[in-house]
Amino acid sequence: MIDFNCFDNNFFVKKLYPNGINSSIVISSVVASYRMHSEFNFIAYEKPSIEIKKWGVWGVDYNSVLFETSANSSPIDLKINNMKDIGRQIFNINKNTDGNIEVAQLSNDSNLYLVIDGLIIQKITPLKDC
Repeated sequence: MIDFNCFDNNFFVKKLYPNGINSSIVISSVVASYRMHSEFNFIAYEKPSIEIKKWGVWGVDYNSVLFETSANSSPIDLKINNMKDIGRQIFNINKNTDGNIEVAQLSNDSNLYLVIDGLIIQKITPLKDC
């Protein structure tokens, strides 16, 4: 499950997904820098709870939503195994006991694990056939 309570700048996204995202997502990109900037972007295929007029109609004008997030810090921990096979998976994104954001996807063939001290939602974009 993706818990948007752990993201900063989450007011709009909590209107779109008040209960978080419980379906699979695709990782669009992961950028980890030792220069105090990181990005984690993902695509969700779950219909938002509210309709956004300028986006159009779900299933007609768009059928997925791109979330672009960033952090002004380097990852605390990052492990990736067999990234090319991660694909569309269920991810857990929540705060861990230390108050950091933990992104985790584990399967038999591939996994991604990221711990970072915060993520800010920068942009949310509707997509079609992604």
